[in-house]
Amino acid sequence: MEEAVPEEKYTHVFSVAKSIGTGGLAHLLGKHRTTLEMEKVVWLTPLLQVDVLYDYLCKSCTENLLIIGDKDKCFVKERVSELTVKENFRTQIVKGGDHSLERGDGVYHSIDCLKEIMQGIDLFLDE
Repeated sequence: MEEAVPEEKYTHVFSVAKSIGTGGLAHLLGKHRTTLEMEKVVWLTPLLQVDVLYDYLCKSCTENLLIIGDKDKCFVKERVSELTVKENFRTQIVKGGDHSLERGDGVYHSIDCLKEIMQGIDLFLDE
């Protein structure tokens, strides 16, 4: 990480991970602490059913945005609710969204979902 993103070149560092990549990012940020601290992290459709990843999210002190569809196989309502109450977590639940953050009721609804997701990410990064 230090070689790919040298600390002295950037004042703000954000990470975005989706699906299986959320496990890799949690591993990188948790067990292999880098000298490069993430300012904010966006978690797209994280594998919330995986205890190790969920435990990392619960302990995270970074500013986090979690985006997941309520029809996603990885959506665990209790875990999303527990993360939502944390001060450093923002959550965005995509109504009718699946693991691809798409809706099954047509391409136009899926495009609307993507617009909402991008607006949510913009707001989060501007905070």
